[in-house]
Amino acid sequence: MIRSVTCVIASILLAACATTDPNQIAIDSMPSGALVQIDGFDPCETPCTVAQVIAPITAQIAKAGYLSQEVTLSPGDRVVVDLTLAAPTSDVDAVALPELD
Repeated sequence: MIRSVTCVIASILLAACATTDPNQIAIDSMPSGALVQIDGFDPCETPCTVAQVIAPITAQIAKAGYLSQEVTLSPGDRVVVDLTLAAPTSDVDAVALPELD
């Protein structure tokens, strides 16, 4: 009985992860909360799903403090876009920073 319940729960969880509509694309970003802009579609914030995609499209993905990216997506795609910081933090010289009172 426990095994049957476990299999049912696993099936439900796996089904929830799958895109059921082949004309949808799922977009996420690292970090999340990026703005996704696609001509002809309402903008959305990652993670988001765009429906009724019938041909490859180009999406602009942007977040404050990060370099924007342009990606081409096809119907049924599920993507995670890794955003790059606009200004690297490894070059900060702590000695040159002023004292705060």
